[in-house]
Amino acid sequence: MACLLLPSFEAEGQEHGRVKWKRPTQAEADHMASESAITDIILRKGDIVVTDRGFFMFRGFLADGWTGDFIPVPNPMSNARK
Repeated sequence: MACLLLPSFEAEGQEHGRVKWKRPTQAEADHMASESAITDIILRKGDIVVTDRGFFMFRGFLADGWTGDFIPVPNPMSNARK
């Protein structure tokens, strides 16, 4: 007779041993989103990225092939409000 050992599904919902992280502040969430945007591997030359530090245009990758080269650009909405 074969016997299967199956994990107990009762333990799945228990909170024991789980790490509970505090929610990031709005500033921390904005910074994480900005970092994610400027490290996006699908950026192409000329793309505009909006960060918590302003607007930047992607000029390509530096010699290391990983680090992005950005230049600041003015906020296009600032001219529309005048």
